[in-house]
Amino acid sequence: MSLIQQERIQISASHSGPSSLARGLAQSAQGPALTRTSSLQKSLLAIVASQVAGSGDGFVDYDYWLERFGTGFSIVLLVWLLVLLWLLNTTAQDFFVPPLQYWASLLKLSPEISGATLVALGNGAPDIFSMSGARSASHSFNLAFGGMMSVLCITGGAVLYTRQRVEDRAAAQKEVSQPAECLMLDGGHASPNYRSYIIGALWLCAALAYLAYLMKDGDASNVELSILPLLYAGYVGALAWCRVTKPELQPTADTLAGETPPLPGLARPEGANTYELLLWLMAWPTYAIRCVLIPPSDLHWDRSRRVCSAVAPIAICIFCAVTYLGGCGVLVLSAAYICVSLGVLLCSAGIYCCSNDGPAVPKFYPAITLMAKVSSILVLSVIGDELANCARALGKGAGLSSLVLETTAVSWANSMGDLVTGIAMVRQGQSEAAYTVVFAGPLFNCLSSLGFALLFTSERSEGRVDLWETYRIQRDLEVQVGFLGVACVLVAVFFTRERKGASLFLPAVLGGVYIVYLTCLLVLEWHES
Repeated sequence: MSLIQQERIQISASHSGPSSLARGLAQSAQGPALTRTSSLQKSLLAIVASQVAGSGDGFVDYDYWLERFGTGFSIVLLVWLLVLLWLLNTTAQDFFVPPLQYWASLLKLSPEISGATLVALGNGAPDIFSMSGARSASHSFNLAFGGMMSVLCITGGAVLYTRQRVEDRAAAQKEVSQPAECLMLDGGHASPNYRSYIIGALWLCAALAYLAYLMKDGDASNVELSILPLLYAGYVGALAWCRVTKPELQPTADTLAGETPPLPGLARPEGANTYELLLWLMAWPTYAIRCVLIPPSDLHWDRSRRVCSAVAPIAICIFCAVTYLGGCGVLVLSAAYICVSLGVLLCSAGIYCCSNDGPAVPKFYPAITLMAKVSSILVLSVIGDELANCARALGKGAGLSSLVLETTAVSWANSMGDLVTGIAMVRQGQSEAAYTVVFAGPLFNCLSSLGFALLFTSERSEGRVDLWETYRIQRDLEVQVGFLGVACVLVAVFFTRERKGASLFLPAVLGGVYIVYLTCLLVLEWHES
């Protein structure tokens, strides 16, 4: 039996059930040791177990449908994959970014600190759970390195090109508009913050060097692994110390002039033809559901926003029950669940009764935006998991090995949030934060997400963890570290080089590096087979 066939058998076995950590949590949630009064603890354990398990079967068992209908069903999965990508993109742009902008303004964070904290945490939190669900440390490395290469090359190139396009449009608008009417990028700071890019590149190279040092011996202790999250804290501190960009100030509700805009995706598009109207009708239910799950955070307030914000706690409670606990019936199974349900109802009633129809936002508006931030992360996590499951099923149907799957399909799905969030932030004038995310995202993956995942693994193996099992795996990991170093240097050079006019040359170079990276992995895999 070849190595690839053995790995395929291991993939099937690993996806047939949750990881050992998730299985232990699930057993703890269902065990007889917990009394009836600890039902709320059972709920929390079940939620954590489902997250730690990583990408499981999701709502749809794609492998079953592929086996039943054959390769012809792959076309249906491709269409569904595009729908999930659209959902991920619009959720990030219309629902994830607005509360982020509000809290960055409220906390007076600079674009760099905002990108390295709020955005990186929101995009990277699901990666912690997926890496923790990997069956070995080497698979966690593949997930981390594959996602890092995708963010550096694909997201970096897309953000670079999008910013050039936005600057071109801003320059054209400035020529035909009054100066007061022209919006400057990043709160009036037209010149990029090169210092933050250099710090990010140097810190990422240092992180890769430390990971290479750990992989040299093949195992690591808890003390060595605990340094990884501390390095990310040091990166955030370095950005704060070298900050040159002032915090971006969002306008208050009193300064927002003009008519209150409709909720995203709900207003009928003006001047739309039959085809566009049909697309809007098909997308309308998805926007309506997301507006209820994620209350609007655009600093406007009217009756529709009041109703959505009031219904949001109930919708989020039902969403968590259906997604993590198996259905809404669990909410009335015990006194603890009933108390939680009553608390949610009182919260919804309080939001509606303690506010009016605007236009001034209520005093508790920060709490609504915080709820929107948390719920948007939950929704993006569910969509991302479903996207990863669909991509993994397509890859397995094509007969790809675990290395190829983890560095391509799964990594693409996990890093899709960084891509769509970065592009959305540039389009909304947050280009400095988007540039920082290109470095902060990979740093968060390899230091925080990977660090905590390896710490979880070491706790299950008496304080030490094997980073690789064979010399072939060590060689594959070292090759990936080398490509990551090259990509990091290229992104830093391209970000600090000013070019007039949008050009596809620099993004194409990054895309070429990524293609060479994937080709090398495929060649190594083919050589071993």
